[in-house]
Amino acid sequence: MFIKKKIILFQLCACLLLFSLTACTSTADQVQPPVEQSNIRGTVTKIEGDRIFVEEDPNEQTVSAKADIELGSDTKYYIKQKAGYQEGKKTDINQGKTVDVWFTGITKDSFPLEAKASHVVVDLTSENK
Repeated sequence: MFIKKKIILFQLCACLLLFSLTACTSTADQVQPPVEQSNIRGTVTKIEGDRIFVEEDPNEQTVSAKADIELGSDTKYYIKQKAGYQEGKKTDINQGKTVDVWFTGITKDSFPLEAKASHVVVDLTSENK
C-alpha cells in the first residue's frame, strides 16, 4: 500500500512539472510576419498622422530607396526581438527605429515611392549596434 501511494504521488508530481513546463514555453504571444522579403527596410525618418517616411539610407539623398507609407486600419504590426516576433501596434513605430515594410495594393512609382503597408516589423534587434 505504501509503495502504491509513492507511485501515485510521483505521477502527480511528474504531471504538475510537465504542466508547468509547457505553460512556461507557450508560443501564444509569438507571431510570424510574411515569409517573403519586405518591400523596404530602413529607418523611420518622419511620422505624420497615419503616414511614415522610411529611408533605406537616410544619409544618401538620391540613390537609396525612400518610401512615403500609409498605415491603414488593416495594417498588421510586429515587434522583432532576439526571442522572435510578437504582435505590435502602430504606436511602436517611432522616429529613428529600423522597420521592414510590406506593401499592398497599387504602389505609386515616384521618388519617394508611395504605398500602403500591409505589414510593418519594428526591428529591436538592430538597436545599439
